[in-house]
Amino acid sequence: MSKTKQAAYQPFETLEPRCLLDSSFASVGIAVGPSQGLPGVEVFSTEGIVRDDGSVGGDLFIDGDGGRDLEDSDLFYNSITKLQDGRFLRDPDNGFLTNDALETNGAQFLNSDGFPAGWFFAQHTGDREEIELLVELPGFGVSENDFDGRYTFTAIGLDLDAGDYFTAVGRMDIEANGNDIEFDETDGFFPVSSLNYDRVDPAGILSVDDSEYFYISQDGNTIIFADMDTNDGEVYIGIATREPTGSVEFNQMVGQYLWVDGFGANSSADFRQLLLQLEDDGDYRIFDLDDFDSGITDNELERGFWRVDGSRVVLENDNGGDIDLELNLVVGEGGDILVPQEIDRQAFSDLPTFGLLVRSQAPADGGPLPGGPGGVDVLSIAARNELGELVVFQREADGNWYESNVAESVGIPNINGELESWIDPATGRTQAVTLTATGVLLFTEQADGSFTLRNLSTELGATDIPTSELEVMRAANGNIYVTGLDASNDLITYFENGQLTSNNENAWAHKNITQDDLVPNGLATPAFSELVSYAVPWGGLNVVGLDSNGTIWGVWTGDGIAPWTVSDLTTTFGAVPLVGGLTVFQTSWFAINIVGVDAAGDVQATWWVPSFGGDWAQTNLTTDIGAPQLDVATISAFVTSWGALNVVGADVNTGEVTAYWWTPARTELGWTFNSLSDTVPAGSPALTGPYEGVNGDDDSLNVFGRGPSVTGGGTEFVRYFWQPTTGQWLAETITDVAIVRS
Repeated sequence: MSKTKQAAYQPFETLEPRCLLDSSFASVGIAVGPSQGLPGVEVFSTEGIVRDDGSVGGDLFIDGDGGRDLEDSDLFYNSITKLQDGRFLRDPDNGFLTNDALETNGAQFLNSDGFPAGWFFAQHTGDREEIELLVELPGFGVSENDFDGRYTFTAIGLDLDAGDYFTAVGRMDIEANGNDIEFDETDGFFPVSSLNYDRVDPAGILSVDDSEYFYISQDGNTIIFADMDTNDGEVYIGIATREPTGSVEFNQMVGQYLWVDGFGANSSADFRQLLLQLEDDGDYRIFDLDDFDSGITDNELERGFWRVDGSRVVLENDNGGDIDLELNLVVGEGGDILVPQEIDRQAFSDLPTFGLLVRSQAPADGGPLPGGPGGVDVLSIAARNELGELVVFQREADGNWYESNVAESVGIPNINGELESWIDPATGRTQAVTLTATGVLLFTEQADGSFTLRNLSTELGATDIPTSELEVMRAANGNIYVTGLDASNDLITYFENGQLTSNNENAWAHKNITQDDLVPNGLATPAFSELVSYAVPWGGLNVVGLDSNGTIWGVWTGDGIAPWTVSDLTTTFGAVPLVGGLTVFQTSWFAINIVGVDAAGDVQATWWVPSFGGDWAQTNLTTDIGAPQLDVATISAFVTSWGALNVVGADVNTGEVTAYWWTPARTELGWTFNSLSDTVPAGSPALTGPYEGVNGDDDSLNVFGRGPSVTGGGTEFVRYFWQPTTGQWLAETITDVAIVRS
C-alpha cells in the first residue's frame, strides 16, 4: 500500500468496462438426432457469465478427438429472462441445435436466486432433441477440498464403438488427497470406474487432461460433468449431488418440480420434460409439461403415493390398485433438486432414469417450504427481547419468526457480552457465540429447534479469553473466525480449522494474534475503541478498528496463513480521521469499503479496488450526494445478492431511518438516498438504533432496530424490510409475532 488518492466513489473500476456483477455459470449437454445414433450425437459444454441485465456471454465447446474443441467464443443465445415460476427463457430461443426449435423450456439454475442447478430442454424438427444441465459457479477461491466428498450421480451417454446409449445411477466419490474420482454404478452401465484429475480451476472447474470436466455449484453441493473426448470410446454427461446429512422432512418436499429425463437403449434415446406434483396428502401426479402448461391436468401420465425415506423421496406407482413401480429420487442438499436413482421395476423398464428435477419456485417466490421448528433458517439475528433477555430471532423458511433464548435453554447464566449469530450453510440452521467468564460459548441449533452448547475455551484448553464484544467473519474457505480483545489488549481469534471432532462436529482452534504474530515482529496491537472483522474472497482475513484519535487500523493476514501484520489506513494514506460508526462492506467485484463518520458528522468511505494496487481512496459520501448526516451510533451497511450497496443510519436531525444506496442500474448515476421512515406504511413503529442491515437468504433487505418501550422497561424489536415478492418496504414488530421456543 502507498498513499490514499482522491477518486470518484464509483462502483466499477474506470478501466474495467465489463460488468463485474456477473454470475459465472457452466453447462453440459447432449444432443441427439436425426437418427438418434451415430453420427448424430454431440456432447457439448459452455462456460459463461450472466450479467445483471440478463445478457450473457461465454464460450461453447464440443466433444472432439483427444478432448474438447472450442466451437465458438460466443454462446448460441444473447440473454435470459427469469420467470416467476422458476423457469427461464432464452433470446434467441436456441439450444445447441439452433434455429429450428419446435419448443424449449428452461429451469432456473442460479444458486444466488435459490436454485442449486437447472436444465434446458429443446425439441427440434427431424426428431432431434437435447438436454443441457446448468449450475452457477463459485467464480473464485475454489480448491480441490471443495470437491472432496461422496455424491449420488446419474448419467447418460453413448458407446461410440457400438453405437449404443447407456444410462447409469450410483455413487461418485472425489478424494482430494489422492486426486481420485471413483464411480460405483448401482444400476445401469457406466463405462468409467475411476479417474485421476490433474487440475482444479479456482473458478470451480475440475478437469482430467482435456477429456472430462466437472463443474461445482456455488454452494458446493452439486456437480455437473461431461466426457468431451471421443477418442476414449464414449461420451457422456451427468449430474451428482451431495445428499443431506440428516433425514428430510415430508413438508419440506411438498410442491411442484420441473423434471427433465432421458432414456437410452441400443441406438436410440428419448428425452422428456415433465412436471412432478408432490401433494400434501401423500399423493403424487406426473404430467407431461406441455399438457400441464396447456391447462390439461386431468390426464396425468402417472399417479400414486409418495413418502420420504431418509434423504430420498419414494414414488410408488398405483397401476389399477397394484403398485408395480417404485422410483427413488435422491434429495439434493437444501431440498430444491431431486436426482432419480434406483427403480424397483417388476413390470417396468430395464433401464435406470437419467434426469434432474428442480423445484418450480424458489423459496423466495412462495414455493413449497420446510415448516416449523428445525426448518431452514432464512434470517438469524441475535438481539434482546422486550424483557431485555439475550435471544436469537430466526425467520425460517415456513415464513414464521421464532425466538430462542439459547443461553437459558442450556442453563448458562452470567453472559458477559452480546450474542453474535450466523446461519451454517451446511445445515441451514443457526449458530451463535457469546462470552462468559469461563470462556467463549458456541450454541448450535439442532433439527428439533433446540440448541446444544460447547465451551470452546474449555474444549481447547485456552486461557486467552476475549473480554470485548466478539466479531464474526466467514473465511473464503467457509471456516468461521471469532475475534475479540482480551483484558491485556491482545487480539484473540477462535476459528474452525476444517477438521471434524469425534462427534462429527466442526473442530475449532485458537490463536493469540498479538503474542504469536505481532510481538515477534516488533508490532503492537492498536488500542482499538471499535472493532470490525471481514474476510476477502482470495483468503485474506482482516480486523479493523479505530483508536482514540480516529485512526483506522487494520490487523490482517493476506492469505489467512501468513503471519498477521498491522497497517495504519488513516495516517499513512492521508485520510480523514473518524469518530465512530465503523462498518465494512465488500462487493462482488472485490472492492473493500470501510465506512464511518468524521468529526463534522459526514459519512466517509475509505475504499479500495484491485486496480488501485497498494493505494486506497476516501470519499465523503454525505457531501458527494447531498445526503443528511447520519447518527454515528446507528450506522450499518450491507450488500444484496444482486449487487446493490446500502449504508443505513438515523438522520441526525429528524431521526428518520435513512439509506444511502446504489444499484447496478445506477452505474452512470452514482449513489442516492431516501428515507425508509417515509417509505414504510403509515403507522409503522419508529426505529431507533443501533441498526443492523442484513440481506436475507430469501433476497429480502432488512434493517433491524429497537421500537417503542414496553411495560417493564424493555423495548420491542422491529424490522423494516423489502422482499422481491412485494416490491415495497414494510415493517413488523418481531417481538409481537415471534413464536417463543420453550
